[in-house]
Amino acid sequence: MSAEPEHAAGEADADVSTQSENVGSVSLESIQGESSLPSSRRFAFPAALAAALVLVVGFLLKNQLVPLSVLPGVSPGSPDGPSSEYDEWGLPLLAHFEETLTPTLKHGKDAISEAAVEAYTDEFAFPVVPLQLQGIVAAALSSGQADSLLGLTVNLEDVKRLTPSEEGKPVPRNLYISNVVGFDSGGILVEAQEDETQRIFTMRIRMVYAQTAAKFPDNASFVQAVRSLDQFDEEVAIHVCQGVQHLQQFSSQGIAVPEYTANISGAQEATLVSDYYVFGRVQLLERLQGNLMSLDLQSQVISRSKEYIASRLLLIVLKLQRAGVGITNLDWNTMQVRFDGSFVVETFHSSGPFGSALGVFAVLIPHRVEPQLALSYAKSQHSDHPVTFQPDSALWILGTLLYELFTNGELPYGSDECTDMEQAKQLAEQLLANQTRSDSLLSRLEGADVPPRWRSLILRLLEPDSAHRITSLGIVKEFPDLTRQISTESRE
Repeated sequence: MSAEPEHAAGEADADVSTQSENVGSVSLESIQGESSLPSSRRFAFPAALAAALVLVVGFLLKNQLVPLSVLPGVSPGSPDGPSSEYDEWGLPLLAHFEETLTPTLKHGKDAISEAAVEAYTDEFAFPVVPLQLQGIVAAALSSGQADSLLGLTVNLEDVKRLTPSEEGKPVPRNLYISNVVGFDSGGILVEAQEDETQRIFTMRIRMVYAQTAAKFPDNASFVQAVRSLDQFDEEVAIHVCQGVQHLQQFSSQGIAVPEYTANISGAQEATLVSDYYVFGRVQLLERLQGNLMSLDLQSQVISRSKEYIASRLLLIVLKLQRAGVGITNLDWNTMQVRFDGSFVVETFHSSGPFGSALGVFAVLIPHRVEPQLALSYAKSQHSDHPVTFQPDSALWILGTLLYELFTNGELPYGSDECTDMEQAKQLAEQLLANQTRSDSLLSRLEGADVPPRWRSLILRLLEPDSAHRITSLGIVKEFPDLTRQISTESRE
């Protein structure tokens, strides 16, 4: 069991070094499979900055690698079944949602788009990824020949196409790194332009904190685990998108599915630079511009975009629920922004079928962890008690995100004080022992002028006792105005 300290936006890690003598390699030609990893996360809103810790859950990796065939199917939720505009639960595909935005939601989306463009063109903006961390990745990918990602050209080999939308298109081969987009719990995201076609991708370069490798008996098993989990990450993303009539429109589910995977020519499978392992296998995604927390989502921007962010996020979480996929690391840094103002959720190494055990790379966020999950985690530290993915956990996380969004950075029940899982456990015990109900949050939500229907949903999501918490199907049934923009007054 280990923990990684958080970094505030733009904060450099003083322990990071790019000295050439710290560069080593791990070459494992016999290893098969692919994977993902966690890195540190940053908090979305400065008003709620806390020195939170991201904990790596120490269970056997094999418990995480559940075949995707065991993911539950979902019965159609409407007599007519899914259509080109709605899914089995009657929820709109994200493409249809975007096409039918109300003026208020469209105004909010435009505000994010403006912020994304401004952030992209700001030459004097503080680096979204510390320069020392960028240097570590550059050194690894160039065998110590480069100390900056910007301007670095990489050649790709073993390129594999993952999505139907890429069929018939030229396979990317040579990429020029022109910008650093940000980082997530899987590594660094950079903007890379293909030399021949001039097409621009977002490339994810995998990183793992070296401390995590100590959990494995040797480097070979560590690298194999990372690569295997990466494949699972990709399969989960694709599974969530299954069922749409036009598989070319995977992004219509609000999920960022890698379009290609590839190996960087000349790079080792895993290179140790200072405190990090950098992996030579990369993912190419659609062009993205940072995550929601890396943009200026304070003041005018956030006040204009709250309901749009809430509406799209709600639909994405419900689609994960419909697919039977649990997730524990959903946060602002896993929501990647497009230049049109929409956003997608990416990185699923902290995901799995409902009921399956969390794996060694799964991430728990102390100030967002659901009370029952916090207690289950604490119990697991002293027994063989498994910690499993449950629908309730993701809905609680959704509630904390919506609460934070509408209150300009606050967190419910004082959970901003939770900087480790012990504190999260203590808060969970307190809430459940006192039989706390979510109506204790009502006055704060009213004081923040949260729209009544969003206020009602937030209260239903943030019931500490899961027995009182609304379910995903309950949301679909009771809040059609929020999920499908249907007026509650028109319901029979």
